[in-house]
Amino acid sequence: MRAFLLVYFFLTSPFSVTAQESFKHELFDRVLRGYVDERGLVDYVGLQGQSQDLESYVALIGKHSPDNSPGLFPSPDARLAYWINAYNALALYSVVQAYPVKSVKEIKWFYGFFNRIKHLVGGQKYTLKHIEHEIVRKRFPDPRIHVGLNCASMGCPTLPPKAFESQQVIEDLDAHMYTFLSESRNVRVDYEKETIFLSEILNEFQADFTSWYEKEYEIENATVIDYLKLFLPQRDKEFLAKHPSVKIEYMAYDWRLNDQEISR
Repeated sequence: MRAFLLVYFFLTSPFSVTAQESFKHELFDRVLRGYVDERGLVDYVGLQGQSQDLESYVALIGKHSPDNSPGLFPSPDARLAYWINAYNALALYSVVQAYPVKSVKEIKWFYGFFNRIKHLVGGQKYTLKHIEHEIVRKRFPDPRIHVGLNCASMGCPTLPPKAFESQQVIEDLDAHMYTFLSESRNVRVDYEKETIFLSEILNEFQADFTSWYEKEYEIENATVIDYLKLFLPQRDKEFLAKHPSVKIEYMAYDWRLNDQEISR
């Protein structure tokens, strides 16, 4: 009986995945649904006090990835959902470990949060910087990945209150891009000044947006405005079409922590 219980515990434990299964994101989904509100802000106080699900999911990430357990990720969408969730979960986990802080800039001397803290992922140690730039951006050259990744800061695209799943990760990223570009903190068109104000994300990763557009539409010398026209409201599209030389200004990035406490 004892042997049976040990086998049962191993097979049903959130830390184990059998070869016949696919990788599950329920633990992280519970975290997001329980501690992220409709604004994408996190209840870090509550999460720090009840971090078991997050810790279990981080442990699961540490054991399995598409690189060391390819059988658990049967499609590109399954792999994409994994890497985005892994990045977001590890960013959350790092903040929880250091909380209370007002910004990730306070954790490991700012950029150390991204390139000094190493996380176990599928048996390998990676930084957030490596996951974002060497894995996600290189393996999935779709600009929509930038609205899926969340660095626990107010300037980031909104953290969704649910985990990404392979069945609809592309549809969700598409919806998140529409949402991101509809927010005045990310895109604002000043018709009188003939100026468009954009998130710094669209500047830092401008080449990702333009290279994708050039390949998709078989053109040369695309601009970030060309990409934006795919998602912006009709009025903005018409204005930009009539003003091809519109001035572009990039807004300062907001590094405040995406913490529900800031609005209380």
